[in-house]
Amino acid sequence: MLTGEIKEKARLLGFELVGIAGADDPALPEAVARYSDWITRGYGATMDYLRRHAELKAEPARLLPGWKSVVCVGQLYGAEPAAMAGAEAQVSLYTRGADYHDVVGAKLAELAAWLRARGVGARPFVDSEPVLERFWASRAGLGWIGKNAMLINRKAGSYFFIGGLLVDVALEADEPGVDHCGRCRKCIDACPTVAITEERFIESGKCIAYHTIENRGVVPAEVMKGTGRWIAGCDICQNVCPWNDPVTPGGAFETVNPAFDGDLLALAHWSATDFKARMAGVAMGRMKFAGFVRNVAVAVANSSLGVADRAAALAALDGAADALPAGVGRDGAVAALAWARLRCFALR
Repeated sequence: MLTGEIKEKARLLGFELVGIAGADDPALPEAVARYSDWITRGYGATMDYLRRHAELKAEPARLLPGWKSVVCVGQLYGAEPAAMAGAEAQVSLYTRGADYHDVVGAKLAELAAWLRARGVGARPFVDSEPVLERFWASRAGLGWIGKNAMLINRKAGSYFFIGGLLVDVALEADEPGVDHCGRCRKCIDACPTVAITEERFIESGKCIAYHTIENRGVVPAEVMKGTGRWIAGCDICQNVCPWNDPVTPGGAFETVNPAFDGDLLALAHWSATDFKARMAGVAMGRMKFAGFVRNVAVAVANSSLGVADRAAALAALDGAADALPAGVGRDGAVAALAWARLRCFALR
């Protein structure tokens, strides 16, 4: 009975997807070994916290002693990609609205409080917590982990946020997701920086999403060339996925990010104050202003802006970079601007 009540409450809170897996899931050791393999290969790049969290991800009981089940939820955030001109920035759909950590986290906190009022211990999590969230979501039947490492649902596609709760009661588990990628390799072939391996790993050091959001410093030249006009994240491997054709819209996830579909020349003139004010409460703010300057410089160089507009944009970004404090962020911005000037000169 409690299982059904939890699912109903989750849906009332706005989660379109909900499923449950048991703590005794036999696939956990293999998932932990695969995660360790990914770390050992160096595919986590500079994200050292992922290595530090490995033991916690292997032992959820350290997060909630006596846990018996995991409730996994999904909230849709999709929208049809705009047919953008070559002078507009490209921003991943997940950053178009309010920070999903806050949006999903608030709903999970409410669900956890609802459970605690019924005597159930609960520990909510989103992807910032040391939990193998995609693994657990796949085992809870929300979908399967595709070749692009995204969780894919046959009806909803992959444009949805994942979260969940560890709970200390045994609930009725759902059937795990079944892989439906088959022989398709569109995501692998479409990645312009060859970041998706044949073993279904993402090599972060080659990934546009990693470099535009997580990397605080210098981006390799070969990655900058393949980045195109993406200034925050990258949706290429999701855009080409047949399970996202058409995109299942996330009607409740409203666009509030002013950089979404933004004009690159205008974005190049943002100040640090502009960035801080406009990115408040938006996931894109994670890159900080130095990363923004760096990313816009790369996008300008890869855009169809005219010679005069490119020069004006890079001049504005030069001024912003000069004002940055010394450190890896400034180094990354300066390196990107130097690369951008060379690329723009070569394209004349």
